[in-house]
Amino acid sequence: MKTILYFTLLLAGIMLGAAPEIQMSPVSYDFGKFPANREMNCSFRLSNTGNRILKISKIHRTCGCSTAKLNRMELYPGESTQIKVGILPESVSGIFSKNIYIHSNAGKSPIFGINLRGDAIPLFKVFPQNMLYLGTNLPAEKLKTKFTIESNKSITLGKVKNVGPTEVTIQINSAGKGKQSIDINLTAPKQAGNYTIRLFIPILNPQGWKPIEIILQGYVRDVPSK
Repeated sequence: MKTILYFTLLLAGIMLGAAPEIQMSPVSYDFGKFPANREMNCSFRLSNTGNRILKISKIHRTCGCSTAKLNRMELYPGESTQIKVGILPESVSGIFSKNIYIHSNAGKSPIFGINLRGDAIPLFKVFPQNMLYLGTNLPAEKLKTKFTIESNKSITLGKVKNVGPTEVTIQINSAGKGKQSIDINLTAPKQAGNYTIRLFIPILNPQGWKPIEIILQGYVRDVPSK
C-alpha cells in the first residue's frame, strides 16, 4: 500500500513539473544606424526546452512600425523554429527601442519579450513640426504660416498636392545651406466647424523616400448672419 502511494505521489510530482518552455536566441537585436527609408530585418531562433508541446497563441507588436512572422505555432519538446521580425521603411525616426511579445502556454514565461533597437536616420526634419493648429478662424479668413525643412543632403522637391477643403498657395525657397522654407497662404473654409488640410510634397531626389507630409488644422467659428 505504501509502495502504491509512493509511486502515485511521484507520478503526480512529475506531471506537475511537466510544461513547455521558451528559449530565444538572441533576445534582442541592434540594427545600429541606418537610413530611415530602408526596411530592416532579422531573425530569432525560438526553441521549446520543456517537456510538453509549446503552443503559440499570438504575437503582439507594440507599434505598427514592426513586423513579425513565425514559421510554426506549435513546437514539440526539443524543436526549434525561426521568428522573422523587421522595421518598416520610414516608420521610425531617430533612436528607437521596440518590443515584440510572444504569448504561449510556456510554464515560466507565458509572455516572452524580444527587443529591437537602432537609430533610423531621417532624410529631413520639419520645423517647428509637420503638424500645426491654426486656431479659431473666421469664415474665409486669410491665413499664412511657414515651415522650414532641414537636411544634410541636397533635396529636390516636386509639385505640392493639397488634400483639403480649401485652396492653398505654397512657395518653396532656399533658406541657406541644407534648408528650404515653405511659405503657405490659405483661406479658411466658409463653413463652420473643424477642418484639416494635408499637404504632400514629393521628394524627387534622392529617390526612394515618401513625400513630406504637412498637416494644418483649425476651427471656423459660426458667425450669425445679420
